Amino acid sequence: MISKATKILGIKMSKNSFLARLTALTMIMGLTACVTNSGTVDTSGQSIKLEKKGKFVPTDSHFNTFIFLKPSPFYETQTVERDNGSVWTEYVGSFPKELVIQIKHANTVWYTPKSEERMLILDNFKQEFPNAAIVFTDKDYKKIDQLSPRIKGWIASNEKCNAGYVAKRLKTIGEARNDIGYSDTLVKFMSCGDAMTVSPAQFVQKIGLISDSEERIVAQKYKAIDFALTEEQEAMVIAINWPKVLEDQSGYLVLKKAHDDMQDFTTNFEAAKTSCQGTFKTNDMSGWSGTWTLSCLNGSNASGEWTKLGDDKGKSAIGKDSKGRDVFFRFKNI
Repeated sequence: MISKATKILGIKMSKNSFLARLTALTMIMGLTACVTNSGTVDTSGQSIKLEKKGKFVPTDSHFNTFIFLKPSPFYETQTVERDNGSVWTEYVGSFPKELVIQIKHANTVWYTPKSEERMLILDNFKQEFPNAAIVFTDKDYKKIDQLSPRIKGWIASNEKCNAGYVAKRLKTIGEARNDIGYSDTLVKFMSCGDAMTVSPAQFVQKIGLISDSEERIVAQKYKAIDFALTEEQEAMVIAINWPKVLEDQSGYLVLKKAHDDMQDFTTNFEAAKTSCQGTFKTNDMSGWSGTWTLSCLNGSNASGEWTKLGDDKGKSAIGKDSKGRDVFFRFKNI
């Protein structure tokens, strides 16, 4: 299923190629690259070098993006640098949470007044979100034109989705005589889920280069989360009913690569503010049944049996905890 956020962005791809979808967003920014006989150049014809740096974890981000997102192991990330780091571009997205964020920051230069003026034209904002008309009406748009911090652009918000595309000044004004504080960063985002913990107006005001104190906060938020899925991990959703422990809770489950008949997994339940670790053991060659164990950070433990429900239907599990209480949960692929 294609997420609502990426539909509005006008990008059509399967969820299995989500990073490719995020990478496609580079075409919409002001420093878009193209290929000529002279090699890779930007829109002004200057030669550039783009270097794909790959995935990053929240504490390695140049920006404080994850301060304003609910902790989750299922954020996809990607970073690209231009000309040996003179421009940073970071992408953060999530299918379960219907979120796409792109931030492009110029370390040594800034945008011109004409570029900022273009950011204040509503039609230009709407062009960045080709299918936004299916969600937003005229009353949902709000212009942001301020000097401190310097922000030029638009946001859109209603009960379904939030979006924004602004130019903002992040770095301090340098010693160069012609540096008078014009915008040096483009921030674009769309959220149609519950990933963001602040409003779009608050997000564009607070987004910035990450500080040491913010990095410590992010590290603490992700301390108990197995972030950055590898090719040997699989993301799933889980619903559980565990009286006095996790009553009618839902969350995420990361299933790790199986070793023989054993498979480890971790879970995260945001509402309950806890996570668990466990194992699945397959009893027969068919892979249709087995046993499980579960141990959570709050000290609770349980074990039982699981059964496969059928193709694409996930599995169900029943058992008891160390105090004799019944435990039931189901999990399936996202």
